[in-house]
Amino acid sequence: MNRSFSITRTAKVVSWLFENNKRQLGVLAGVMLGVMGFETVVNMLGDYYQFAYHHVVIQAGNMALTMIFLLLLLSPAFIMRKLSKTGRAVEFFALPASHSEKYVASWLFVVIGGALAFLGGFLLYDVVQFLLASVLLPGHAEWAVSYLTYSFSFYNVADNGVKCWDALSGLGLFVWIQSVYALGGTFFRRFQWLFVTLFLFAMLILMAMIVTERIEAQTMELILNAKQYLMFLCGVFAIFTVLNYWLSFRFFKRSQVINNRWVNF
Repeated sequence: MNRSFSITRTAKVVSWLFENNKRQLGVLAGVMLGVMGFETVVNMLGDYYQFAYHHVVIQAGNMALTMIFLLLLLSPAFIMRKLSKTGRAVEFFALPASHSEKYVASWLFVVIGGALAFLGGFLLYDVVQFLLASVLLPGHAEWAVSYLTYSFSFYNVADNGVKCWDALSGLGLFVWIQSVYALGGTFFRRFQWLFVTLFLFAMLILMAMIVTERIEAQTMELILNAKQYLMFLCGVFAIFTVLNYWLSFRFFKRSQVINNRWVNF
């Protein structure tokens, strides 16, 4: 087989994953629809006046954004989920694609596919709530998706005072955590997200202790060199992100149909 990376073969693997996991995507969309509906009902029970429905819609948009954010963060942990059954694993390994193409396709499916499923469930909820509000609360119906898109806008970020290096360091932290979940998803075979979450919790506590000690010792120095400090953090996150994804791909490449019960060896 040609060793060069092929977008066409990657797309075929994504198509195979979609055909064999449509039910899981439907479940994700249903979870989003159910959570959003329950959250809206609870908020409406607490707000007895029609003018409060505006706040209900805003809270719905914030809830959807939070759920999509968490899914994007955690979903790489399920990159090997499709191989939990022997028959499915045999079919997957037999696909005419290289390991790198299968890895990229798996990442795209669990991360982007999962986010799109959540987004589809949210859009379905938005249509239903808008139609019901148009009938039950004439003149007060609003689209929750408008608040979702506003949250992603550049102007909203600028209005909140988020500076360039602050945003880059936050993005670097997000991508690094995502890479840790990808590494855990290819290393562990069971409870991947739980093991990685416990590890990250311990790491964040350790980092907080170190940063707190540094701030107490050199408060003024950190304030004066905040930009350099954030640049250093971005570099560290970038290095460890690349390392995590490289290790994740190595574990993915070495995975077999029959492995250890707990780890991919």
